[in-house]
Amino acid sequence: MNMNTYYTMTPAYTMTSAEDAARALKRGVVVEHLDHAPEQANKRYLHAFDAAVKDQDLMLESYAIRHLGGQAIADGDMAGLDLLRRSYRLCADLGARSQIASAAVMLAACLPPGAEAEQMKETAAHTARELGLTWLIKALRK
Repeated sequence: MNMNTYYTMTPAYTMTSAEDAARALKRGVVVEHLDHAPEQANKRYLHAFDAAVKDQDLMLESYAIRHLGGQAIADGDMAGLDLLRRSYRLCADLGARSQIASAAVMLAACLPPGAEAEQMKETAAHTARELGLTWLIKALRK
């Protein structure tokens, strides 16, 4: 068998479930924020969440539930706060410092004024300064 025959018989690259789930999450962000289609984005976030749980990918789970939590809150469902808290805890458990800051900012923005919201803002600001996350430092000053 010559190599040309081999290459035509070999199936094209197939994405792993983790790659597919990460792609679904990224596409969900685009669909939600650029196409303004939150229902379609929700399906993609749920797909990413399901795959993350199946594969025990805690970072992907954190991203997916952060987006699902934000959508729930935007729809008036304050149960989304539980998802945002879980996203924050997962990032903290994984030691993913820049993601901790992002999760803290999102949670703080959705919480009612009070001690928890202030703690999240302080955590985000402290982490942003330590890591030099200039985009976040600027956003927190507003």
